[in-house]
Amino acid sequence: MRVDQWLWAVRIFKSRSLATEAARRGQISIDGRAAKAATLVRLGQTVEVIGRLKGVSRRVSLEVIGTPPSRISANRVPEFCLLKHIPAAESPQEPSWWNNSEWWGELEPDSESDS
Repeated sequence: MRVDQWLWAVRIFKSRSLATEAARRGQISIDGRAAKAATLVRLGQTVEVIGRLKGVSRRVSLEVIGTPPSRISANRVPEFCLLKHIPAAESPQEPSWWNNSEWWGELEPDSESDS
């Protein structure tokens, strides 16, 4: 599955075009390497995304634990991706915004971190 499609399917981005834009800006990487939108994701890989959530820059690192057949409901997201890393500035536990399914699909490409 393409990384832009996967990020849309697991509700990280509201649309596939936003995920594609983030990849174009260099804000998506897979296992530490910059990824184009068409780069395929595989089980066990780490996808890192830089984006803006409610005006605040976020860096999220996710492990691919499944590839959904299409966009899934928010309560099924943990079946397909696992939060691996959050910035040191955040709590060492999952940040409160991660557990709040209302943010899923609200991440946007970060216009301030063009690579």
